[in-house]
Amino acid sequence: MFISYQYIRSLDNPIPGGHSLYEYKIVDSDFEEIVIQGTRLIGTDLITAVIDVYSKRNLDVARNLVLLIQLLLYNENYVHTLANAKSLPCYQKYAADVDALMVWM
Repeated sequence: MFISYQYIRSLDNPIPGGHSLYEYKIVDSDFEEIVIQGTRLIGTDLITAVIDVYSKRNLDVARNLVLLIQLLLYNENYVHTLANAKSLPCYQKYAADVDALMVWM
């Protein structure tokens, strides 16, 4: 299960005018993975990174998103991040499951 993330650094995008790219380490109870992610919506790069990491491993994306969201809400003020995430197509696939799990947590 998702434990934490670590922001590593911001990277230059090789595409002129492209969106910012960020490097993160995703820490799970069974693995750690370095990911590079970037989106045009403020703060959604980390949510997209978690979706990518868990979906490619065929793990429970919604449950791990809930753990990330709880961490973000507890440690930082990420309300804009959650609002922006809801417009991401990759998030919308899991939105109903995330909402259902949030009720119980």
